Amino acid sequence: MERSVPRRERPLRDLNLIRLFARVAEHHSITSAARVLGMPKSSVSRGLAELERGLGVQLVHRSSRHVSLTEIGTVLYDRVRRILDELDEVTSTMEKLRGTPSGVLRINTSIGLGHAVLSLLLPTLLEAYADLDISVELAQQRISLLSDESDVVIRTGTLEDSSLIARKLGTLEVALYGSPAYLDRNGKPACIEDLAGHTIVDRPTTTPGSWIVHGPNQDVSVAAKPRLTVNDPALARLVVLRGGGLGWLPSFMCRDDIAAGDLIELLPGYRRDPIEVHALIQPHRIQSPKVRVFLDLAVRTFESPNFRA
Repeated sequence: MERSVPRRERPLRDLNLIRLFARVAEHHSITSAARVLGMPKSSVSRGLAELERGLGVQLVHRSSRHVSLTEIGTVLYDRVRRILDELDEVTSTMEKLRGTPSGVLRINTSIGLGHAVLSLLLPTLLEAYADLDISVELAQQRISLLSDESDVVIRTGTLEDSSLIARKLGTLEVALYGSPAYLDRNGKPACIEDLAGHTIVDRPTTTPGSWIVHGPNQDVSVAAKPRLTVNDPALARLVVLRGGGLGWLPSFMCRDDIAAGDLIELLPGYRRDPIEVHALIQPHRIQSPKVRVFLDLAVRTFESPNFRA
C-alpha cells in the first residue's frame, strides 16, 4: 500500500524538483540521477522526498539498489516528461534565435562614415546572415535614439552624456593631404610652420585659430586658422581633391586617392588627434543578435591591417 505524506501547496511549480524526479524515474536510481544532475546523492534524495511531501503521495518504491515508480509516480512521469520535452524544445529554439541574427538591422550614421566604414561591413553581413536585412540612413545631423527607430547610431567625436550605451569601435588616423593642382599653384609646405601661409580645410575645433599637431619628436602648437571648417570628412575630402586647400583628413578615406595620384600626403611625420568612432545603442537592444554581430564585425574591421593600411 502506498503511504500518504503531508501535502505542501503547489509543489509542481518547482521545475528543479520536477526535473530531479524525471531523472530518477529515467535512471531507476538516485545514485545515477545524482551523477547526471551533477548533485550530491543526498540532495537528490531530499529533493525527491520534498516533492512527495508537497504532493502528499509516494512517487517511488525505494530499495538499497533500485528505485521503481509507484502507480501515481508513473502517471506523473508520463505527464511531466512531455512537458519537460516541450520546455527543452522551446529553450533550444530560443537559444537558436538568440544566436542567429534576423529581422531588420537599422543603422544611422554620417555620409562619410557610411562610405568609408559601412561599405566594408555590409557585404560581409549580407553574405553571412541570410535572415538579416539592413536599412541604412545616412544623415549628418545628430538624432535622438530615445525617439528614433535605429538599432545602432554611429558617430565620431566627443559623446554627450546620456542613458545610451556607447561602444568604441575604433579610431581614424588624421593626416595632412593636398591635391597636385593645389600644390602646383601654392607650393608644398616644407615644415609645419609653413601651414600659416596656406588655405587649410579642417573639422570644427574648440580652440579656433590654433591646434595641436603631434610631431615625430614632440607636440607642436600651430597658429593657422582654417579658412574652411567642415563637420563631414567626406565633404572636406572632396574640397581638397578639387584643389580647395590642404586638409586634415582621415587617412583611410584618402588611401585610394593616394594610390591614384589624386592626393599627396604632406608632412608625413605629423598627425592630428585621431577621431574616435562610437556606436550608440539603447540598453534594451545591446543583447540583440543582429546588434552584437554588427558591433563585433565593426571592431574587427577597425583593427584589421587592410583598414589601417
